[in-house]
Amino acid sequence: MDDDDFKIEAFRENWNHYRQVINERLYFSQIYGAVIAGAVALSNFNIADPPKFLISLLFFGGLLGFCINLKLTYEAINHIKKVDKLKEENSILKKYMAMPLNIGIFKVIKVQYIFHLFYIVLSCLWMWFLYPILVIPLAVILVTIIISAERSFRKFNNKKIDG
Repeated sequence: MDDDDFKIEAFRENWNHYRQVINERLYFSQIYGAVIAGAVALSNFNIADPPKFLISLLFFGGLLGFCINLKLTYEAINHIKKVDKLKEENSILKKYMAMPLNIGIFKVIKVQYIFHLFYIVLSCLWMWFLYPILVIPLAVILVTIIISAERSFRKFNNKKIDG
């Protein structure tokens, strides 16, 4: 196998893994949304007196979703960066391969942040039903985790691998 064949195979593997990770994130969010809708519909949900056990389960499900989403987001970013690097090195791939938009307003509007926000808002909503005073500290902790993950990921990407 020559160098170009190896690069094409590496490209294919990274691209397929990127798509798989994105799909996993979507599937988990869809399942969590369906569980929320079903739980609220079947429990005769009363905002004045919500069932604490159900709210606790939804809260921990939201935190689990937040953690899974965070991991999958950076997995996807890692693979798409490898795909982009391999695409830039191959003139045929460069000519025909479309990459996610990362110009203009699309540098700010990113799906990863919408997924993070989804889980932060839902976790805070469930916490508000349990202990309203803890909503702001919870939001601060979750945003701090995102900032820490961003920094760790940047440090990981900037690290030199010695051959």
